[in-house]
Amino acid sequence: FRFFKQLIRWTMRKGRWWIHIIVSCLIGPPVATVLLSKKRNWKSGFFYLASGTLISVVFWVTLWSGIGKLTWNQFVRPVILTLFN
Repeated sequence: FRFFKQLIRWTMRKGRWWIHIIVSCLIGPPVATVLLSKKRNWKSGFFYLASGTLISVVFWVTLWSGIGKLTWNQFVRPVILTLFN
């Protein structure tokens, strides 16, 4: 809980782009769009939504690919090797 408070404070001091990156990854691009759109027109909203989606996809695919590779090498592969050797 303390970590998230510190992360929020650090993000707020850094500016709008850091808020955009952090909120897009942790909460979601639609929330980042609503929070950050200064102008209430579709071009501004679309920009934040599209870039937030790209940021979110890159973050989560990279994270889960790494976790999947770690899990495969650490747990699944040794079981398969012991079963079929």
